[in-house]
Amino acid sequence: MDAKKQSRFSPPAVGGTSLLVVFAVLCLTVFALLSLATVQADRRLADSAVQGVADYYAADCKAQETLARLRNGEFPAGVTRHSYEPQAGGVRCSYAVPISEGQELRVEVVLRRANKTVAEASKGQWSDGFLELDFTALTARRGEEKLSITPNEYKLLRALTENAGRILTRQVLLERLWDSGGHFIDNHTLTVTMNRLRAKVEDDTHSYIQTVRGMGYIWKGVPR
Repeated sequence: MDAKKQSRFSPPAVGGTSLLVVFAVLCLTVFALLSLATVQADRRLADSAVQGVADYYAADCKAQETLARLRNGEFPAGVTRHSYEPQAGGVRCSYAVPISEGQELRVEVVLRRANKTVAEASKGQWSDGFLELDFTALTARRGEEKLSITPNEYKLLRALTENAGRILTRQVLLERLWDSGGHFIDNHTLTVTMNRLRAKVEDDTHSYIQTVRGMGYIWKGVPR
């Protein structure tokens, strides 16, 4: 009987080594959770940064579009006309483009008097000695070659020459290409028309139309 009592089971005591193992496991678990939270926070921050850049780029494109319309003689809604600036030689205008909730891109410009390029184009003619355009008679020549230009191509040429050296956004050009019946001209039609126009007015030594990726086009020609 005494032998049976002496052989009773006794649970092992938890020593210092076992406690260290448990503590190490807990530390690793906490570290893993903190690392996961940090990764998720970094991902949210990166996504927010990407969205912020995209929002600013869209606002900048909209600001450029409004500026192109102002330089083209239009006065879009939301633009404030201020006093004449004698030193700058033009009228100061300002407008704001929303970037996101609580943020906006504010733009202030001075619209100066038309330069030689705009003045000549407004008279209905443009020439650099090689390319000659007459928007009143609807005739065009490249060197000694008489060009066949469509009405839509004349619209593009006039818009580009009137704003030489400035970016014209695709949206502004699309508005110029609305036909008399009010039929909408899409982006594909604009691209095709612009490529066809380049082939007509340019050659290996004369380049007039520059593409600004993601924005629009610039007329590089200089009249003489």
